[in-house]
Amino acid sequence: MRWFRHLLPRGTRAAIEQLTDVKGADERRSMFDEQCDGHVWRALTAVAFAPRTISMFDRRRPYLERASADVVSAMRRRLRHGLTVAPWRESPYLTYFLTGNFSDGALPRYLRPEHHHAIQSRIGRISIHHSDLADARALGLFSGFNLSNVFDYVDRASLDTTYSGVLAAAEPTARIAYWSAFTDRQGPVVSQRVMSGYDATLLRECDAVGAYESFHIDEVCAPA
Repeated sequence: MRWFRHLLPRGTRAAIEQLTDVKGADERRSMFDEQCDGHVWRALTAVAFAPRTISMFDRRRPYLERASADVVSAMRRRLRHGLTVAPWRESPYLTYFLTGNFSDGALPRYLRPEHHHAIQSRIGRISIHHSDLADARALGLFSGFNLSNVFDYVDRASLDTTYSGVLAAAEPTARIAYWSAFTDRQGPVVSQRVMSGYDATLLRECDAVGAYESFHIDEVCAPA
């Protein structure tokens, strides 16, 4: 991210800053297309978002090698959406990506002063366990799972084993949330215990991160 910010042309940087002063999303999109999305932007993103470049800086992303989508085009599309759907300075993630730090007007929830007391008073409820997610049942039963894009990192067999382990640790009506970055393969093979019809589309549209291709929420059925 530092490398990307360092090479961002001054004119493009100024245009991106001006996007936050434009009120409507349509106007922001037009301004982005006219002032940002030029030859320099496309050349820079073609290098910065290439799987080989990302892997060079972060070797923990093997799923990029399995991506059947055009990674560069997908990243350009997501970044354009993130910069124009709302003033990007309202997003802590985009603000950090483009400036190198958070701002007072775009803090993640855990850094917002109004939440400090709640966090401090409940910090004792948190327990950290370093173990295989497939063995989660050994820790008890859970009402929710935030799995990020953990399934992107494993092969098909490991994916199903991991998901089965999550199901074994799930209470009835538990929700399992997970993202997918670039791979177009199907997600976990869900069992009859799971309803995958939960509509996550609207939540995906509100996503302030913008790094993922899809968002899923599976709900574990209560016993009949």
